[in-house]
Amino acid sequence: MEAEQKGSMLPGAPLPSRASPSAGSSNERDDSVQPADNREKRSSETGTSGSLADFRNDASTAREDATFYAAIDNERAAAVGNDDLPHVVPDMIDLGTHWFSRPCEARGAGPQERARAYSRAHGHQILAAGDVRDDTATKRYTTFADAEALQKYDEHLAEFAVERNMYEVMYPELPTRLYFDLECSVAERVDAVFAERLARFAELRAAFFSRVLGLSSLDLSFQTSTAHGESKGGFKHSAHEVLEGFYVENQEERLLFKECFEAFLEDPPSDELAESVPFLEYERNGKSEGIWDAGVYTKFRCFRILGSCKKGSGRPLVPADGSSPELRDHLVGVYDGGQKSALKKIDMGPARAYMVARSQPVRQRRSW
Repeated sequence: MEAEQKGSMLPGAPLPSRASPSAGSSNERDDSVQPADNREKRSSETGTSGSLADFRNDASTAREDATFYAAIDNERAAAVGNDDLPHVVPDMIDLGTHWFSRPCEARGAGPQERARAYSRAHGHQILAAGDVRDDTATKRYTTFADAEALQKYDEHLAEFAVERNMYEVMYPELPTRLYFDLECSVAERVDAVFAERLARFAELRAAFFSRVLGLSSLDLSFQTSTAHGESKGGFKHSAHEVLEGFYVENQEERLLFKECFEAFLEDPPSDELAESVPFLEYERNGKSEGIWDAGVYTKFRCFRILGSCKKGSGRPLVPADGSSPELRDHLVGVYDGGQKSALKKIDMGPARAYMVARSQPVRQRRSW
């Protein structure tokens, strides 16, 4: 049936699927915000080739090597069998790429799983997500062959001054650099207070890397982006930091890092370090909140990319002073062998030993 409908498919229109119309999945904290000082610059230039409408409906990005109708025309995708066609054929073309936004009822597969199947069929390395609506964490999913393809796609969006709402998705087997989501929502903007909190966090983080993981503070450098601005009647300080030069192998190691660092913050090895811990907490709506979001290390977590904002927020991530303006330099995922070989793998053995020591009675613990 799907093959018979192929002739009626037009770029920009929904593609055939047995899916229900319900939208994607939710795995990043909702953040409805107002326009702010980090608002992305909008281009007033008219010299770009083609129109925005043409770009929105252009399937060329998704049609790599004449494989737009992947499960039908591509031998690798066709190998999954006719019963799986709705599972791997995108639902629509929008903003120049293919999207999976609905579940496949016949397979019991959600849009994220369908996008994963598509990426495996095409050998794509990057699983990405986009916001569906304002004021919701619901996502739709697309894929890219590599970082260069994602960079080029993002540049196309910027050319047409389209608001970008894109995220990397951390699938379990993906090697990544270590990354940090730091934020603080306050009634009024006070940059000096947030800077002090960041400095205290950096001090504790450097001590953890040195004392537990064996990395010298001299080897630590970060690509940083910020998205400060008005939010829900107050002000939100927000920063993303990505550790340069090192990587961890997979989800298991990311989770181990998160748990180990949390344990370190609960029981710092010196009184001097312990004095910095209270700076990582602040009060919000009568509750204690932490500036470090440890939730970003969960499976299939979405992590916003440079230049993107949560849909409708008006707070895109922009490079901090001294950080690269290139999207690829801020990506968390390690998507090719060349990039991986240029990085040093973090030995997580000491982290495992630290957690074992933490489980022992205090008198048996090793001094870290």
